[in-house]
Amino acid sequence: MAMRLVSTETSALIDKTASTEWGLNPFALVEAAGRRMADKLSAFLGTVMRSVRIIAFMGSGNNSADALVMLKALILNYEARPANCLLVINRLPMETEQTPRTEAFKALVKMGVPFSDFASWATSSHNEDIGIIVDGIAGTGLKGRLTGTAAEMVQRINEIKRKTAAIAVSIDVPSGLFDEWAPDMPVVCADVTLAVEPQKFCLYKPAARIFVGNIINVDGVFPQALVESFASKENAELFAWETAQTLIPKITPDVHKYQRGLVEIHAGCMGSAGAARIAAAGAQAVGAGLTRLLVDEALYPILAASAGGVMVATEAYQEDRRQPDAVLLGPGWGDAPDRPSLFEKTLKRAAVNGAACVLDADALPLFHAANLIPLQGTILTPHVGEFIKFAHISKETALSNPIPVLKKISAEMQTTILFKSHVLIVVDADGRIGVIDGETPSLAAGGSGDLLAGMATGLAARRIVDPFLCAVAAASLLVKAGKAMDAFTDPLELARIVSKLAFEAWGKR
Repeated sequence: MAMRLVSTETSALIDKTASTEWGLNPFALVEAAGRRMADKLSAFLGTVMRSVRIIAFMGSGNNSADALVMLKALILNYEARPANCLLVINRLPMETEQTPRTEAFKALVKMGVPFSDFASWATSSHNEDIGIIVDGIAGTGLKGRLTGTAAEMVQRINEIKRKTAAIAVSIDVPSGLFDEWAPDMPVVCADVTLAVEPQKFCLYKPAARIFVGNIINVDGVFPQALVESFASKENAELFAWETAQTLIPKITPDVHKYQRGLVEIHAGCMGSAGAARIAAAGAQAVGAGLTRLLVDEALYPILAASAGGVMVATEAYQEDRRQPDAVLLGPGWGDAPDRPSLFEKTLKRAAVNGAACVLDADALPLFHAANLIPLQGTILTPHVGEFIKFAHISKETALSNPIPVLKKISAEMQTTILFKSHVLIVVDADGRIGVIDGETPSLAAGGSGDLLAGMATGLAARRIVDPFLCAVAAASLLVKAGKAMDAFTDPLELARIVSKLAFEAWGKR
């Protein structure tokens, strides 16, 4: 199953419900979370913790308690030494306090871990060589931007990171990050985030993702039934290729080419012929039975000679032959005067024949301007710049909080939207949200979007699952292929990796 994602508000409700309604002891929950985090961090960092200085910045909530228990577990497992640790706390606990945080703090002090309140530590000189910074300042209970001591602690962590090679480890979320976070708000720049399951959606905000670092899933803390009772209402999931490939059925041994789908692609113009070829390669790579590329007359000789198994024809192609199962419009299509009329004509023909549609690049403004009744099964594939123009929003909104806008447009237009950035987000008209964690530099090159559009169309042509699942599978496959590359190379080389992975998943018996 894909991993559920929740808002920080829902996460806080799960935490509260676990103790108030499920009878789970808060001390036991914190102990379980901290110990699981210790195991995960130890597996990720190895033996490096035994020999380096660890400084832990602590706030006042359960986030801090998790961090303290994690540190306690590392010491008990001989993976950290008390003398190498330092606790820097925003407020030292009073003698009468008895919370998971204070109990963990007392245990660490008894073990010989030195500590200081932040005010005293901040005014003293620091010459120690810090190897690991533990960020336990603020967690999912945060309701607004960090201020005061908490903000100062965040600033100090980021300063240490800039000046040293220290590894910053955040507990659950980097301190300062929450549902309504914006880029002008303070946030820890983490190298590792130990994310308690269910993971928080804010970790994957495109603008925030750079501050989260490596995300390590910490499972086994909350009962799955409790998580599901809340997370299912938000209908958001994190997909990786290992999960997404199971959304698409295998191709049966008795299949013929038309059952694998006929894809028709309208793409390319003078100066952008490559976009058409790459889009066609994407459809082929995921197993489309036939791919038909319709181009301007000037491009026909170029592409017909190098299409490699793709049927190439001009836009004047006779329409009385077999109709496509899925149509892609837009990659490198340009803005020639005939495009609006050709666009409407193609979409109307697709509607009559019940073909799925994928609209990319130059087709997106045409769709917006035409004000057509959306076709069932339509997928829009805007990158950040295209989405800004399409939705009339700022770049900051598109990167820091795209989900509300994506959901609104998807519901109004009854379409599936595949939003392309270093985090890919798929939103469906019924409210489903799929997130694919990209962060793959090899995909930050011209042609990868054309390839993805062709892949989504190729899957849609098989008519086996809904557009949402086609988009999720295509995006997950592209990211997996991008991570498998060992050099910056031609998008057609990327298509060959896609084809290999797709065949292993769906074509190999």
